[in-house]
Amino acid sequence: MIGAEVASFQLAGVAAARYGVSWLAAHQLGLTIAWLAFVAPLDISQAAAIRVAEVHARAGGRASRRTGAVAIGLAVFVASATALVLLLAPGPLVRLFVEVGPTEDQAASVLEHGRAVLGVAACFQVFDGAQVVAAGALRGLRDTRVPSLIGVTCYGLVAPLAAWFAAVPLGLGVVGIWIGLAAVLALVAVALVHRFLVVTASR
Repeated sequence: MIGAEVASFQLAGVAAARYGVSWLAAHQLGLTIAWLAFVAPLDISQAAAIRVAEVHARAGGRASRRTGAVAIGLAVFVASATALVLLLAPGPLVRLFVEVGPTEDQAASVLEHGRAVLGVAACFQVFDGAQVVAAGALRGLRDTRVPSLIGVTCYGLVAPLAAWFAAVPLGLGVVGIWIGLAAVLALVAVALVHRFLVVTASR
């Protein structure tokens, strides 16, 4: 599932290259920073898988639902803090990777584009955190087939279409690619959280 998400963002890099070196650099910077932000929710997801499995074996569905809900809530809290940083300080974050001088037009362009990309990345932090932890909680319940289908369908089919539509027909370019991916992350988050609630209600 995580592999499908990573593949969709890597494929987006191929599309971003069509818009020039500056946009491609901004995309890669955004990808790097977004991945760093993703590490904490990913760790919470792994812990949630173990804890939900343990609680479910001992106390059943309702207890495992509470455990999973707490984990998802924690991930949303952490992701919200990360989103705030991305919104309030995109420039300093991009400057960690790009040195902008008075005569460096391309670097200045990367800085400008990077800010735009990080603005979109900030918007999907909460969804990204929620979806990865919900997937972890479902793994703890040994429910992997439906989440895998959701991931493959959304990241393999819907994401390229959404990114293309926002980038080309809507004319938003690389920012549109990221908006399309953000919309798919939101869709996956809603689907996986709903799946978790359904599974824990029936056990």
